Amino acid sequence: MWIIYSALSAAILTAQAVAAPTNSSASQCHDFMLDVPVVATTYVLDILRVNNNIDAVNYALDIDGRTSKNATERVLGTTTISDTFTVKATFCTPSVANDKHILQILTHGLVVDSRYWDIEIDRANYSYVQAAVDAGYSVLNYDRLGHGQSQKPDAYTIVQGPLEVEILRGITEMARNGTISSPALPFVAPAFETVVHVGHSYGSFLTSALLVAYPELSSGAVLTGYTITNSSAPGTSTVAMGFQYAATNNPDLFGDRGSGYIVPASVSQVQTGFYHRKNESDPAGFTDDLLAYGEHIKQPLTVAEWVTIHGLLKLAPAPAYKGPLQFFLAENDYLLCASDCKADYDLAILGGAYPAVSDLDVYLQPGAGHGLTFHKNATAGYAVMMDFLAKNNL
Repeated sequence: MWIIYSALSAAILTAQAVAAPTNSSASQCHDFMLDVPVVATTYVLDILRVNNNIDAVNYALDIDGRTSKNATERVLGTTTISDTFTVKATFCTPSVANDKHILQILTHGLVVDSRYWDIEIDRANYSYVQAAVDAGYSVLNYDRLGHGQSQKPDAYTIVQGPLEVEILRGITEMARNGTISSPALPFVAPAFETVVHVGHSYGSFLTSALLVAYPELSSGAVLTGYTITNSSAPGTSTVAMGFQYAATNNPDLFGDRGSGYIVPASVSQVQTGFYHRKNESDPAGFTDDLLAYGEHIKQPLTVAEWVTIHGLLKLAPAPAYKGPLQFFLAENDYLLCASDCKADYDLAILGGAYPAVSDLDVYLQPGAGHGLTFHKNATAGYAVMMDFLAKNNL
């Protein structure tokens, strides 16, 4: 069934961020490197190569121009990638007494890494990981390929949507059959019969594609910062993101990125894409600390990822996916629906795209921008997500 929460009537919970990070989740979380075998068919794309800032601007103009090719027109062919890729992962566990024996796999979006899910400023009020662990879930949070501490391979034929879906598939299968292991883990991770997938933005694109291709792998899903039916948004402007060549933008942080890795030039572009507040007292807005944090965790993406957003991933329909599905939207999401998402989804289309789901839910987080974890009412949203899962015995 459909349950629609009105942004105009939902309560807004607020919390003031503090400058010093806390470590409330550190004692129950362990970082490790995970090798994921992958066989994937990726695209050979007709896109400009980016090796400096001038190339980055030309790339953006080539993508956004009036006569530019669409994503499908840029496909020159396909290639098969068979390899093992290394991603940095964090495994978190709840207290024994509170353990639901359910694993949440979190997939972040573009321009950030896995720290998006585990805000280091005042975790009690901003960390989704902490909220999930407190609710009794085990959590596997990982840096997507090309991001954070994960491997950073070719930006043109490897780090793109189809291969990243296969990485998510591989991680999920390893979690289900109990083969996630590492000397860095002080325990043997169990086999999880029940796995919930939670995505944000591009991570929701990948999760949605997983539900299409491998519906049996997911017991439930929450897709944040994403919907398949937004109709009024003009589309994400490549030029507006102000991309620069990553290694030039910040050689100290991004010097390990090669050709084709691009990043928003400044904190202003990060604010445009991820944040919203009417004024400094906006109860659903963001603090200056949280804006600085978004810039602090900023990550490059690849030119191929950007292109595969636009029509090259099969996101729906998912006729064989039978679990519950929640679309968690931000009311003022600029990237998704031009800062007004109140009427920017179609329930009939959603129902047709996921005809076998046990529960289809749409929620609108009041006052928030695209980066849901960066806003002062984040924990109010987490409560809605946990309630949805609990209602569905997850």
